[in-house]
Amino acid sequence: MYGKISVLFLLISLLVFPQNDIRIISSDASALIFEYTPDYSDTSIVTFNSKEFRRISFSGGTNLSEFNFGAPLLEKNIINVGVPNEFGTTFEILSTGYKEISGQILPIPEIIKEGDFPSFRYNTNEEYFSSVFNEDLITFGEYGIARGIKVQSFVISPVQFNASLNSIRLYTRFLIRINFSGGGIFAKTPADNFLSGVLLNFDVAKHWVEERPERLSKIAT
Repeated sequence: MYGKISVLFLLISLLVFPQNDIRIISSDASALIFEYTPDYSDTSIVTFNSKEFRRISFSGGTNLSEFNFGAPLLEKNIINVGVPNEFGTTFEILSTGYKEISGQILPIPEIIKEGDFPSFRYNTNEEYFSSVFNEDLITFGEYGIARGIKVQSFVISPVQFNASLNSIRLYTRFLIRINFSGGGIFAKTPADNFLSGVLLNFDVAKHWVEERPERLSKIAT
């Protein structure tokens, strides 16, 4: 139940914040190929406790480690794809592009109370200083069912940080292929358009909707 609720929540949030930085290259029952070009909205320098940090934000970015205080604040992007089955889906990165800027990235802040108001405390932990360019660029997220469609989320990590090199790597382009396992059954009646524009491959996924069993009618004798 948790997976179903959380995936549906993500889908609804994406209805409010549509992703205009994704372009579909091709989409069919065997694979989805799309291009993702993160739209960086903030790379400014901020100062806390006489230390300078880079604040890195991009459209649709979210912090999935908000309680890991002091670790690098590396925003992620979550995308949702309809799949024919819970298992068997794979992905591959066909190509990427990136740029590097110098600086120490902003750490994840701890929210503390100062008087009657909350305040952010920026400290760095051991994980911060051991950071290198080795984080997976894409991983599997949650799986669930929304409006009868099986949904697999993927977590993309366009921001990387290397503390020892004093360098931040910003990926500017991803070309990603998601491969679907066989055996998906096309429903007689496709899903409604509620998830249109939310699932990257809704044009195909709407046909993988789970059909409800037909009700048996009583026959008078």
